[in-house]
Amino acid sequence: METDFGRWAEEGNLHHASWIARAKLAAQYIPDYSKVLDLGCGAMYLKNFLPPHVVYVGSDLIDRDGTTLVCDYNRGELPSPSVRYDVVTLLGVLEYIADPNHFLRSLRRYDADLLFTYTLADGMSLEYRASLGWIN
Repeated sequence: METDFGRWAEEGNLHHASWIARAKLAAQYIPDYSKVLDLGCGAMYLKNFLPPHVVYVGSDLIDRDGTTLVCDYNRGELPSPSVRYDVVTLLGVLEYIADPNHFLRSLRRYDADLLFTYTLADGMSLEYRASLGWIN
């Protein structure tokens, strides 16, 4: 399954109030002085809530700020593991990954803590999930 470039190129698809709340909650689990790789960084909400001495690196399908590490995770692309990260985050990313099991296994290369979210399908129709672009 192909990644939906059109969805993620559209600025309006990057802003949801619940995503801000999710990033704020996730930031509470990231220790100060960590180096964080934010996969699927989108609008980079997480960056705004991190402790002051955290080094933040964003990665996404599209360059968001001139420093984004551009990768298409559904094509097996990931930022180089030659940089040492303490925490890798996936906030609202797995829903858009065609093969989440393979993707999660590939993150072992970072030898870092993994902080991720996933919206369960409980009570959601496949049609509704598909309308959101969720492919698994």
